[in-house]
Amino acid sequence: MHGYFVDARLYRKAKSADVSFNYSEYRQKRIREKLDAERTSRVKINKLPTVNRKLAEKLIASESTKTDASAIMQDDRFASLFTDPDFQVDEESDEFRLLNPLIKHNERKQLKKIAETRPEFEEAEAESGSSDDDRAWVQETKRQHKLVKHENREKRRQEDAEAKLEPSFYSLRPGEEFKVGSRSSNEEIVRQSLGDRLSLDEKSERGMKKGHNALCHREVSFKIGKKTKNQTEPHIREVRSARGLGSKLHIRGRGRGRGRGRH
Repeated sequence: MHGYFVDARLYRKAKSADVSFNYSEYRQKRIREKLDAERTSRVKINKLPTVNRKLAEKLIASESTKTDASAIMQDDRFASLFTDPDFQVDEESDEFRLLNPLIKHNERKQLKKIAETRPEFEEAEAESGSSDDDRAWVQETKRQHKLVKHENREKRRQEDAEAKLEPSFYSLRPGEEFKVGSRSSNEEIVRQSLGDRLSLDEKSERGMKKGHNALCHREVSFKIGKKTKNQTEPHIREVRSARGLGSKLHIRGRGRGRGRGRH
């Protein structure tokens, strides 16, 4: 035999150092690994819960908690997170949108940790892009804050516009009657005396019987309220008592005069 005997491990190490890195082969290898991982996890994805499905996918996808993901979902302390709809994360809420840039930033950090197992040139690329990722995260956070403020401002404007379009109602105070006119005219009528108000009621009653009122509705009858009757009754009794007293005085005076004339 000719040649030398060399350890196989030493031979592979020398060959790997001599051969340059082939990116196309590495890329195909990574694609095959991802396809194999999808085939194995396809059955597991179908068994994911309907509530917080994305959270369950993240727990299963992360290598550090892959073994504990099923235990977390089956644990009584956390089972309601994946079964109760009240715990569903609303991705359209303002709180989630403001925290979403931070979540994405943490996901990028996890990807960088995974990338540490890759060749050295990929590690260098990941380290060089860390500052760019931080800058992009800050910009995305500011953009989300501005967008949320703008949407809240538009909602308030829309609510104010709808409130202005709603009809406003005026409540009548005790002793105040509904009349066509402004509020100031009603207040002036309330301040008037009983006689002036009675004369106004008589005029309005005559006008209503003759034709149409200001609301363009034809009036058929007019009814005085109970409170108006109660207010007029004392006045009528005073007038009647005064008339009765005057008639009595007049009759007595006439009788005395006749008697004196006869004597």
